[in-house]
Amino acid sequence: MINRNTHDLEQCSDGLRTLVELLLGREADQVERVSGNGNNGVYKVLSGKDMFALKFYRLDPGDDRDRLGTEIAALQFMQANAIKNVPTPIAHDVTANCALFQWIPGTPIRSPDETHFKAATHFADQLFGLSNPSQTRQWELASDACLSLSDVTQQTAARLERFQGIENLFPACAKFIKTEFQSSYNEILDRQLEKAAQVGIDPESAIGLEAHILSPSDFGFHNALQTSSGDIVFLDFEYFGRDAPFKLICDFVLHPGMNLPEFSWLSVIDEFAQIYRLNRQDRHQIFNALPLFALRWCMIMLNVYLRPNADIGLAETDQADLEKFRKTRLENARIMLKRAESLARRNPF
Repeated sequence: MINRNTHDLEQCSDGLRTLVELLLGREADQVERVSGNGNNGVYKVLSGKDMFALKFYRLDPGDDRDRLGTEIAALQFMQANAIKNVPTPIAHDVTANCALFQWIPGTPIRSPDETHFKAATHFADQLFGLSNPSQTRQWELASDACLSLSDVTQQTAARLERFQGIENLFPACAKFIKTEFQSSYNEILDRQLEKAAQVGIDPESAIGLEAHILSPSDFGFHNALQTSSGDIVFLDFEYFGRDAPFKLICDFVLHPGMNLPEFSWLSVIDEFAQIYRLNRQDRHQIFNALPLFALRWCMIMLNVYLRPNADIGLAETDQADLEKFRKTRLENARIMLKRAESLARRNPF
């Protein structure tokens, strides 16, 4: 959900006014909150005829990821290497944990077509061209990187354990996990590990550095805008880093923010497989991992039951809005679980 709050700078707090104008290096006329979601807060800033995006990065207790530093470094790295369809950073403030970017005048991509897919694979290809070991070793692993099947299953298990450790978990969420998710989770895990053994995939075996790619980590059309000229600009690189090709591919086709129809998956996977020069065994890894990543996405979507209201962008909404938002996420998790079950029943090998 989005909260839009437009204020003349005179109505804003002195701290926000000072911060905005310090980053701009000049006076600002207006600031509008345009995004309040589970990750960050974004404001549109108007100064004269120019527009900028002011992004505040979330800080979680016990989470030491430097989202701000990672995104700025990633954008500077890409632009220095002729990847131009990304935001341009203007200034940032480490203390305030925010950054100012050039505003991207574009529209969200709701129904991606062939042109959009070509833009996405071209972007991935550009990053792959920079993914030689001498370059990738300079980067940390991407957030929640998965270099083996075990990485996927361990992340899901850790998220599940977190829910199971909460005594007063919301009843609807607790019931879903206990009566629907848990049994399917165990069955799918056993089935996929058995399939992996059939084709000689060791779940514990991580890919070597020479096979790592540079990945946006949260890559897809949910983090992209299309400008009036038709250009596709990709956004949000705070989780950028080294990762495995199968992780990027599985997340791309499964991401609930895009909801790609399954009939498009094979062609998309083939395009990425050609870019990353994947062999038959690598493709087996993808199809084996898809149900496991779907289980992982179930847990991620239920994060709204773990965060305070303000952390999911709903601090200014009433209780009915909050309950509706959580109910929608729970239903989406249920849909993703059915998808995991369906994928696990198939045997593409």
